[in-house]
Amino acid sequence: MRKIYKSLALNGAQLFFKDRKMHDIITASFEEHWGNLEAYNQALIEIIRRVLVRGRELGEFERKTSLEEACRAIYNTMQSFFHPILLEQNLDHLEEDATAVANLVLRSLAP
Repeated sequence: MRKIYKSLALNGAQLFFKDRKMHDIITASFEEHWGNLEAYNQALIEIIRRVLVRGRELGEFERKTSLEEACRAIYNTMQSFFHPILLEQNLDHLEEDATAVANLVLRSLAP
């Protein structure tokens, strides 16, 4: 789970600093709700789902919360690390913030 947060943060920051044109295209896709954005969101939710299922199978994550609710909640905590506008507003402490949020989410998933 920590790797997902860190990857989102680092890739988002790299895109912002190294490929501004692509960053602007992605911003437009968020603002205009392009179809590829929905596919990206669903793929990310599926990754989260797989991590949660595996963690539950191993007894590392709690089972009280429904799988769908946990997936959506975790997805929502990740948005500030890939949404281009939120990302742009949080660049100063992006990596530390991603680690802090990941740690909080993991503690909340403990059985």
